[in-house]
Amino acid sequence: GAPTFVLIRAAALAAVVERMAPPQDLLDLIRQMRRVGVRVGVDQLPGAVPLVGGAPQSALDLWRWQDQRDRAILPELVALGANGVRGRLLRPRSGRIFGLALGGILLISLVLHLRVILTTSGAGFDIDSYGIQADAVFKHLNVYLATDRYPYPPVWIWIVAAANELSNLTGLALARAVKIPIMLADLATAWLMARYACQRVGPCLLALIPAAIFAWNPVTLVISAGHGQFDGIVLCFILLALVLRGPQEAARTDLAALALGVAIALKGYPVLLLPAFVLSAPEGRKVRTAVLAFVPLIAAMALYSAIFGFTPLMITRVTGYRSTPDFGWHYILGDPGALPQVARDTRIGIVLLALLVPGTLLWRRPAAAVACTFAAFYALTFDMSVQYLIWIVPFLALAYPLWATAFSAAAGVAAIAFYVQLFPAAVPAMGRLGNVLRLLGPERYPAVVAMMAISAAVVVYACLSAVPWVRRATRAFRVLDIEV
Repeated sequence: GAPTFVLIRAAALAAVVERMAPPQDLLDLIRQMRRVGVRVGVDQLPGAVPLVGGAPQSALDLWRWQDQRDRAILPELVALGANGVRGRLLRPRSGRIFGLALGGILLISLVLHLRVILTTSGAGFDIDSYGIQADAVFKHLNVYLATDRYPYPPVWIWIVAAANELSNLTGLALARAVKIPIMLADLATAWLMARYACQRVGPCLLALIPAAIFAWNPVTLVISAGHGQFDGIVLCFILLALVLRGPQEAARTDLAALALGVAIALKGYPVLLLPAFVLSAPEGRKVRTAVLAFVPLIAAMALYSAIFGFTPLMITRVTGYRSTPDFGWHYILGDPGALPQVARDTRIGIVLLALLVPGTLLWRRPAAAVACTFAAFYALTFDMSVQYLIWIVPFLALAYPLWATAFSAAAGVAAIAFYVQLFPAAVPAMGRLGNVLRLLGPERYPAVVAMMAISAAVVVYACLSAVPWVRRATRAFRVLDIEV
């Protein structure tokens, strides 16, 4: 609500005031700035830029000076406009208005999810695998011995069994029933994103933008509601961990560690986030956080072993899993001779960045730390399945919404082109757009390269964002950021 105080440092602007602009023009300029939430006083303007040789000697001299003045003023005017936009978005809203707006976002997302669920039948291999996994439960078989198509810890097995039971009771196809818990997790993730944003900027329109980016994202819809992959459930528990930690870090550290542990127990990849959680934990709780993060996995393994028996495959199948080369350097290079060394180097780089970047540079910005960890994975990974594209979306939307928009455009085209080519039943009919993406499918290199390049740029940008001149140069670019 309060106006933003800005010190205008463009010396050329002072030159406009003192040498070229009539007083009325100055008053109009100040009124325009105040309308966008900026308070400006003439005494805040520094000295004028001197003109070579005093007053302009010719029309050419005047034109050159005006061009120099305009180029100096432009960054300041862009920053002023960005500050005005941010001021309006940060204006506090009543709980009723904020709740209605968030409810509208979730309702639209629900409709979009249902539209995709009802018009698709999922990725055939995974849907068939879900049926085999559920049958193993009802036949009282250890799924790791019954099939080689379950490479996860023993938590998802209970969810897919419940979906199969729902399918039997209602007559709904398993390909659609299994997507219902995933859809609910996506909606919960969007709500948690709004909650996370409110912890930092309060109930305002700015707090709703990241939730809308995720809830209406084509990557979210095609992977959760189209493909039927359950990474959305994993992301929901990671977001829950961030919300429980809160902006002051010490609120509910133990519960946050357990929530992260549930994510790890669903799929193993959230273990990449554990270094950031441990390093940013309050003093005296770092070891406790690391231990608690593995409690859900150990409990799930113990429960499943007590019911179906233990087999070493429960460990080796999970730890030995390798992604399909849908994306990543394997897809780009395709050189059998160089691949083994590239694979080793990229895995080392991913682990190092997961350890160093979030812990040393982003202590107070959890969403940015998670986003950078996943961005580093995308930029370096050797093999990467298509469903991994959803990992970064909610966290990048919270940390850097504009980057999230660019990433979603590239990843959305790459993912939909992939599905249209290989799993057309996972995407709804899209008319002429579908025909175009079908042509792009075998040659989706530009979108894949763009996605990996944006990921690398996110890591570099995050690492440099603490540098003062970089922060000054990117003021307008941060107008939608939640973590500032």
